[in-house]
Amino acid sequence: MDDLDSKYGHEYDYLNLYPESSDKSVVIPAVAAFFGACIGVIPGAWLWIVIGKSGYIVDVVAFVMVFGAVFVGRLAAKLFGSAKIDLLQAAACTIVVGTAVFISARIVYIENIVKALNDYVTSYKAEWSEELIEEGYDRQYVREYVTNEFVKENVCRQFMINDITYSECNKHFSYLLAEAGLKKSYFSHIIQSIIISLGGILLPVRKISKGEKLWKLNQL
Repeated sequence: MDDLDSKYGHEYDYLNLYPESSDKSVVIPAVAAFFGACIGVIPGAWLWIVIGKSGYIVDVVAFVMVFGAVFVGRLAAKLFGSAKIDLLQAAACTIVVGTAVFISARIVYIENIVKALNDYVTSYKAEWSEELIEEGYDRQYVREYVTNEFVKENVCRQFMINDITYSECNKHFSYLLAEAGLKKSYFSHIIQSIIISLGGILLPVRKISKGEKLWKLNQL
């Protein structure tokens, strides 16, 4: 028996036939992967917001989030002894990327709503002033009466907000989305981006797992 152990012990140990060799926790590397993914997802989220401020939502940017999250998450997991990506680490990265997509999309839409409302104040002021002048009111009187603040108050009252600021629009985000007809667009972008992200996260898991199994079979 001792000869058998000395001859085949390495193979037995690698194939996890010894219970004590499979006692390593998978939770700690997954937690490390989670925090690593939180750092790695930042460049992709930043790129999403920058592009979004220009008026575009590019779902493929989710791949940049995925790459950063998985790459840094894997580095963090390796520091805690993880030899390969497992489903727990993939789940941690998925949660991080999904949350980043949700937050980034919300920031972009709020920024664009604030910009649209400010543009609306300008156009509303010009249109209102022109109507009053056509009705015979003095131009100087109209300029003094139809001020930016006065028009802004009317626009805020129209959209049931106190001010055209990021925090105020964030507070009434759902209502403003519905008023602007953007609710469907908002949720479709989030769903599409998360689906793209899942493809990028789960593909390495399948690829590495398959390679690991084949390598083990070759050792038999």
